[in-house]
Amino acid sequence: MALGGPVVRQHYVEFIRGTGVKLDGVADATSANGPWTWVVPKDVSVIFVTGVGAGGGGGSSTSATPSSRGGGGGGSGVGVVNIKCAVSPGASLTVTVGAKGAAATAGGGSTITNLVFSPFDNTTTLDLKGGTGGVTGGAAGGGVGLAGYGIGVGGIAPSNAATPGVAANVGLGYFPQNIAGYVIGSSGATCGGASTNGATAGNSGGVNPVTMWLHSGFMQTPTASTGDQTGTQSRSGGGLGGPSIIGYGGNGGNAATNGSNATGYGAAGGGAGGGGATGGSGSDGYIGIFYWSAD
Repeated sequence: MALGGPVVRQHYVEFIRGTGVKLDGVADATSANGPWTWVVPKDVSVIFVTGVGAGGGGGSSTSATPSSRGGGGGGSGVGVVNIKCAVSPGASLTVTVGAKGAAATAGGGSTITNLVFSPFDNTTTLDLKGGTGGVTGGAAGGGVGLAGYGIGVGGIAPSNAATPGVAANVGLGYFPQNIAGYVIGSSGATCGGASTNGATAGNSGGVNPVTMWLHSGFMQTPTASTGDQTGTQSRSGGGLGGPSIIGYGGNGGNAATNGSNATGYGAAGGGAGGGGATGGSGSDGYIGIFYWSAD
């Protein structure tokens, strides 16, 4: 660039529920939860998006005798990293960030509309779906809301038996885009099985080993929940919630203990331990847009 020419600057605009819009770190809380309208600067024709749909809530549990299974962990929202999208200078984009899912409830999707082209789904709308909720009573872990791609599909919990079954550690799916960027999502692990005669402690909830690299980015190690046996009731542990690209899934609850809430963005809540407890909530979605403009 010749001396005296235009100055090209990098910018990053974030859309965060409860905060509003942050441009280069400066927040505008006029609308805290959106949807928001963002006008593309006059000289910008390409943006790079990092974002995620909201996480689903962990499954709750019933208090049955003799077998009381926990809830499955929820599924994360679909996340993208540095997806390159075409836009029209001066166009008004509508940005929506999904709300977190409560116990056993799906998270909301995060979207950007009025793009020229989104390579993620070959449309003019970038649609990052929220994760599904874990099922109450331990029937399944929550899956990633990405129909057709089959990534991070929630697993089915083991059947109750005299010797309790082992939890299903299902989870991570991702694939690179042809255009720079990645799509990532992870499902929740299932709860453990519970004894059908009530004489044996329920099994631990699942902790998905495939997602450990996502957890390690947050310097945290997921903990397997534990089951127990009390009186004539066998109670299992809840499943781990699915982590996202920028969020940590909640741990499953021990027997009769609530699942933990997710942290960060787009992650899922942990499933409740067996015995009438409640699943943890997911975390809200997120949208961030990186672009260059000339002064």
